Amino acid sequence: MQIKNHQTNIWENVWQSVINDPPKRHEKDTQRHLQRWDKKAKGFLKRASEPETTQRKQNTIRLLKNEGVLTKDTKVLDIGAGPGNWAISFAQEVAHVTALEPSKEMVMLLKQRMDENNINNISVDQRTWESVHLNEDQYDKQFDLVFASMTPGVNSPETLKKMIGASKKFCYLSCFSGQGWRESYAQLWHDIVGKPLGPNPGDIIYPFTVIYGMGYKPSLHFEQWTYVREDPVDSAIEDVLYFFEDYIDITDTIHKQVTEAIKSQSTDGIFRKEKLVSQGIMLWKVAQ
Repeated sequence: MQIKNHQTNIWENVWQSVINDPPKRHEKDTQRHLQRWDKKAKGFLKRASEPETTQRKQNTIRLLKNEGVLTKDTKVLDIGAGPGNWAISFAQEVAHVTALEPSKEMVMLLKQRMDENNINNISVDQRTWESVHLNEDQYDKQFDLVFASMTPGVNSPETLKKMIGASKKFCYLSCFSGQGWRESYAQLWHDIVGKPLGPNPGDIIYPFTVIYGMGYKPSLHFEQWTYVREDPVDSAIEDVLYFFEDYIDITDTIHKQVTEAIKSQSTDGIFRKEKLVSQGIMLWKVAQ
């Protein structure tokens, strides 16, 4: 429920200032960006079956059912649906799920799982959230629940407010609390750039303050789990360079530094990182 509040612009500006510092050199190439997600699709599907991941998902579905969010009449929009890790589970509880996912490999896996589970109440929209226009695409106030879990699709005040615009009842958003996976790059960033890596613009604190500033009263709780990352050395190097190139020119020297750093932390050709991460989870009611 929304209560009038005049602080919205303050928190939007704070979030936008973190997004812009350090400033990005250019916008991401959308096609190249999606190709990276294509490569990650099978890994996302594999992690979905891990016991810790399964337990967190069960906890969330229990929460949504207890709050009266998931019913047999509910229509869900799943932003950044990936290979269907949430959409498949929701489909068994609700009337219909719209799975928004731009990666073709993610969509292929999602459709395979729909066939395997004989699910026919999921429709797929193969676009980015940024490219959706609420009125033109008939998304305005069309969903009982707009759901976004750990997705890069909701990454700014604009994309967050679009989320609210698509909902007629509830919104759910989960993001890292703190640096999340970025912490793996922090020391290397400092060594190359010469200053600490700034705050994570994907931290839950930023959308939370914007939502609060808009007058909503979201519930907020946190979960922690051990994040294990295992990638072939070449893939890990590519990921780090992809992150860095947004902000700095990748010279031969920097490429060499990144390569040496990743190889020094790898065993038998596999880069492995294990750390405790925290996720913030918000649920709020949009309807008056």
